[in-house]
Amino acid sequence: MKKVLKLNKLNVFSFLISLYFASSSTYILDIDGKLQILIMVLFLTIILFYIFKLMLKKLQLFSFNIETSKITKKEIIGYVFIILSFCLFYYIALFPGGSSPDTINQYEQAISNTYKDWHPVIHTFLFYRLPTFIWNSYKSVIIWQLLIIVFVLTVSCYFIRKLGFNKKNTYLFLLLILLNPLNARMFTMPWKDIAYSLVLLLSTLVLMFVVKTNGKWLSKKKNLLFLGILMFLTIGFRHNGLISFIFIIFALIFLYQKYWKSISIMTIIVFASFYILTGPIFRLCSIQSHDSFAEVLGVPLNQISFIYNEYGDFTEEDKELFVKFANLPMWENLFNERDFNPIKWTDGAVDIDYINSHKLEFMTLYISLVKNNFSLALSSYYHITSSIWSIETNVQGTYYSYDRSKIENDNIYKISDRFNYFLTNYENWANNIGIGKLFGYGGSLFIIMLAIAIISIKNKFYLKKYLPFIPVLSNTIGIILLITGGELRFVYSNILCAVLLLIYAISDISEKKEASKDKTLLNILFLEKTNKIWLQFFRYIFVGGISAVINILTLFILTDIFKIYYILSSILGFILGLIVNYLLSKLLVFTKESFNNKKKEFVSYAIIGVIGLGIDTLFMYIFTSLIEIYYLLSKIISTIITFIWNFGARKIMYVLEERKK
Repeated sequence: MKKVLKLNKLNVFSFLISLYFASSSTYILDIDGKLQILIMVLFLTIILFYIFKLMLKKLQLFSFNIETSKITKKEIIGYVFIILSFCLFYYIALFPGGSSPDTINQYEQAISNTYKDWHPVIHTFLFYRLPTFIWNSYKSVIIWQLLIIVFVLTVSCYFIRKLGFNKKNTYLFLLLILLNPLNARMFTMPWKDIAYSLVLLLSTLVLMFVVKTNGKWLSKKKNLLFLGILMFLTIGFRHNGLISFIFIIFALIFLYQKYWKSISIMTIIVFASFYILTGPIFRLCSIQSHDSFAEVLGVPLNQISFIYNEYGDFTEEDKELFVKFANLPMWENLFNERDFNPIKWTDGAVDIDYINSHKLEFMTLYISLVKNNFSLALSSYYHITSSIWSIETNVQGTYYSYDRSKIENDNIYKISDRFNYFLTNYENWANNIGIGKLFGYGGSLFIIMLAIAIISIKNKFYLKKYLPFIPVLSNTIGIILLITGGELRFVYSNILCAVLLLIYAISDISEKKEASKDKTLLNILFLEKTNKIWLQFFRYIFVGGISAVINILTLFILTDIFKIYYILSSILGFILGLIVNYLLSKLLVFTKESFNNKKKEFVSYAIIGVIGLGIDTLFMYIFTSLIEIYYLLSKIISTIITFIWNFGARKIMYVLEERKK
């Protein structure tokens, strides 16, 4: 049975990774017609399935040995020298450094000592004001960030060695970071996203220590102090860092309940310090506060813009509200399906002040447009989030830089020009052979998914092993919710952490198992084998919920996007949801029940599934065609009815089988 379960997990993850890679690759292909795209995705998925299955099978058998060895000063100096050499080369090649409207605005705030919290003041002060104390030049900001990067990467190498990785593995991590063609321009661009990503890198390493020591790392006050500083910077360097902060803290308390008091105290201190600083102290210093509502307008404005430019359905009332804040000719000229920023930041294109003062009106308009143009709203979301998952990277396309012709010293210009020539050629070569795509947008997310798959296949399902993935995954969720454009910097933390997480996944650290006597709430509710009906029903709610989401999402995509008849779409969605339901039920719900005859068990599941499909289809027809309820609402009702049938029938099936033994 263990072998079969392992094979099932291997097949499931191979399919999911193949489907992801096929979808993210197809996005950049110039294919006309949605049906043709669907066929291409399925074709690539089938081909890639066997390739990734073989890859996962090989990787799960491979491990980095974890050994404790002494870290010498000479070794640390070696790391510093390598990192500093690369940073110096990048700085000379891109001298005097990168800049954008955001960075120039922060620099002007720093030198005038007048701050606005639109760009987090904590980042502006630490990365702009401190270096300009010494040298009042924008170049000092770039140099200061490079020195911080040298420090953080050196500390990261030290942490990796302390975790037990040998020198070869540490150098592998370091070189893959430094040789990534994307990092040259990122290192020399003082965006808040770079500093934030460095904090998430250190947080990932800290959580690896927590996993390795089974939580004992949290028992030391100095460690909690370091974690507290990282959490403070997480919410201090980017406004949506609060999402990552919440995910990390809740995961620690949930997985390591023994240390909940110390984690809670640390959290309270961090929150209190941050809100005292950004509240009374900011007001005392006349610092303009951050407008949180304007920050979350990215996705709604993207969707409204897409609906308007795709000639969506506007009611008369919608049009009246729309023209109050939108300059329609400019919206047409500046429209970009993947980036609302050209409209948002062009003077006169959109009246943000009006939206802020009429929040209820704006949200009424947004809800009305999404309701009447749901397919277009979803298509817009598909395009604007593509920067996160699409295998597409333009190394130089999304960055700003100083005009190099303005460099006054002719000798410096000649040296910089020669370095820039080598760097540009390397970037082009890396992109041509695919390195840029592999370590870029969706490539990094693909590596993270690959690491998760390896951990899941190697051993039993223990949530503690997934803890180090929380920083990058929670940040990705935050960006998905708030993204306004397709700039690489939003998901830069994925690029920094992807290789590290892959090394972690194939190391012995990830193989640490929880003790069988560990009676945590997590184990009781989700992981322990049980035949208690109330606990099984509780777990089945989650299993059924996941299956229902897949079922309904498949129905919507096939019906609204690919225009397949809703009954056929419903059947296909039900079948896909049933497969997911079966696998998760065997893994989490019916863990103690089994048939001696596996074929009989499968046939019984199939019969219950077919009856459930009949119930689901019947109620879909009754509610949609006869009662004329919106088909998605009909699907929700029929799914609830089918959910009760499936759980009850399967439980009875196992009870009857047990009586025969």
